[in-house]
Amino acid sequence: MLQLGALAQGPSHDDDRLNLRFEGGNLEQNTAEVTGALVDRGLLRMEAFLNKSAKNPAELIEAELGWPKGVVTDLLSLSLCRRNGHICSVVKGRASWRMQKLPWSTTVSPEEFSCDDASLPRYIICLPEVPIKSYLAGKRVVANPELDNIPLKVTRDLRGCDVFDARCKRVIERLNPGGKPELRDGVTTMMLPAKSIQIHIRDNPARRKEIENVFNTVVDAIRARNGLSGLSSDMRATVPIHLKQQSAPPSARPAAAAAARGPAPNPLQVMNYVRGPQRVMPNKPLGVGVWDGYADKAHCVFKRGGQSAIVLYTPLPIDVSKMGKVPSSPTCGSLRNFLSDAFDHATFVSSLIVGKSTPPFVVGAAPDAVIWQVEHVGDNLNKDLFVTEADKIGMPDVRVVNISQAYEAKEDGIKTQLAHVISPVEGYGHRVVFVAAAGNEGTDFNKQGVACRVIPACWSNEGEGANAVISVVALDAGGRRLLGSSNSGIQFDVAAVGDTTGAVFGGGYARYAGTSFAAPYVSALAALLFERVERDTAKIDARRIKHRILFTSTFIDGLESKMRFGRIDFARALDFSQDVLRLRPGTCPRGNCILRGDASPSTSVNISYALDEQGNTVNGLSLVMRDVKRLQATRLPNGEQRFWVVVRKNKVLKRYSAAMFSDTYISFTGLPKVAVADVEDYTACSFTKGCDGDLLP
Repeated sequence: MLQLGALAQGPSHDDDRLNLRFEGGNLEQNTAEVTGALVDRGLLRMEAFLNKSAKNPAELIEAELGWPKGVVTDLLSLSLCRRNGHICSVVKGRASWRMQKLPWSTTVSPEEFSCDDASLPRYIICLPEVPIKSYLAGKRVVANPELDNIPLKVTRDLRGCDVFDARCKRVIERLNPGGKPELRDGVTTMMLPAKSIQIHIRDNPARRKEIENVFNTVVDAIRARNGLSGLSSDMRATVPIHLKQQSAPPSARPAAAAAARGPAPNPLQVMNYVRGPQRVMPNKPLGVGVWDGYADKAHCVFKRGGQSAIVLYTPLPIDVSKMGKVPSSPTCGSLRNFLSDAFDHATFVSSLIVGKSTPPFVVGAAPDAVIWQVEHVGDNLNKDLFVTEADKIGMPDVRVVNISQAYEAKEDGIKTQLAHVISPVEGYGHRVVFVAAAGNEGTDFNKQGVACRVIPACWSNEGEGANAVISVVALDAGGRRLLGSSNSGIQFDVAAVGDTTGAVFGGGYARYAGTSFAAPYVSALAALLFERVERDTAKIDARRIKHRILFTSTFIDGLESKMRFGRIDFARALDFSQDVLRLRPGTCPRGNCILRGDASPSTSVNISYALDEQGNTVNGLSLVMRDVKRLQATRLPNGEQRFWVVVRKNKVLKRYSAAMFSDTYISFTGLPKVAVADVEDYTACSFTKGCDGDLLP
């Protein structure tokens, strides 16, 4: 067991240091990942050390710097390798060290060497000058001694004790002097010992924000990768107390930590939500597939009288021990942390599509649809799920499939099967929209040499053989910034809010973030479009639904390289019977800023300058209005007006940004000429005769 001298407060810190703290779980690996990111970005001062006995980096660091064992992982070794090019090279993604011990006859001091010198001798290694220490902390956790396995939680999860013996029990008693767990909001919490690691960074105020941004980015990526919503409380940055801005006077006794993250702001409002006329398709509700893990069919948000909105689902596995402990919530509507990918993930995703609750702690965007939930893992990856599952008796017509999972393109079997399923020729891509999450590795796929391998999201690009896959990146709760963990790049189509509140297994709800939870909003919008279009007309090609969602999205300045189009907009997408022209306030005839009608299809418009999706300059682009699907005005910092433009030509959508028109006016049928400078937004109609009936077959 660790020494208890620092229990409950951790090591003290000097006034000029920033502290990064890690507790329980995989703390050595998490410490290594953050440290490596700081090394790669040059945010840690490197110091020269003599390698007197040719020790490997891990041995040398533990001996010279006193870091805890296990912190120097392969990932951190790679970062150190990149800063020690004189003795290390990267071979097949691993560090290959060529160190030499200090010759016995050599008398030198490490102060004689600079890590900025490219010609260092091989007995010198450069290491980050940063203390990393382990200690024991007290951590408030959701734990009921009558229900939970406290010995396992302390020894395995929190690693606060090596063994659950009498000494460990005395520590727990000291941390909980009242003897009884504390109840907060109906949740039982208690203090338990947790092994902790702290990085002390000599603080440079000018770089503090940069260090904190790196830390938060890595934390978000680890959270998303591991599916651990509580990780944010296990990894945190702290600053000297005299530098903090306190919103309230300090209390003699610190408040207990909240048991779970509270509800997010309403993401549907951010995405301009409207359902339109609430009348579903005439014969039976539309089905939305959720190809994910196991979903809680009995959850209260799915109840529709005596039935569930999840009408076909993968049943609970008989051997649940392989999936971890089944989480539970005592009542419908109880707030708790997102705990388990195996049980909570698919439940959360489905609730964002069809969830209903009173009071509305979870709101699904397409509540009249029903869910076809199936585990698209393991053996199911090599099946045609539409044949093996969707044709079962009573299953509604499935027109949308949500895939909040990612597969590697290198696995040829998966690639072949999924490619077959989504193909509009061989599979179901002519009648089913497939919505795919972009993934949560925080990778920018615009970078040279970074191949887009997130399947099926990376297959969504327009071009020959266009499909009905819509790829989705995630935005923060405000809907204007990319979520730190989200993959991004113009290989992906649209964005949606990914920091939101959804249902979790057993009747509860939680707040969590990731591209997994942005995708269901796009699936819900596709379902609403199918419902509205097909209740009055014949079946429509799924690729037309995809195009409508893409070009009606809201473009966000500064994010043009993060996705091809923008943040989805429910109201704009569902208003498709006519062209809609919105004018700038103050320029509207008789105060009417929204004009409806039909753009003159043969009218030419001319763009003198624009940037294409790759950021290349385009000059002298001449178009006709039938090809212009969207205009959105934006203003540069100097007040100059530019436009986002979406053009559909040769059955392909293309996006341009920073566009300047050489025309002064645009002509509309039945309306006077409209000054280009007065246009705030223009959206072409869809689906009806005379609009874009030639969009796709």
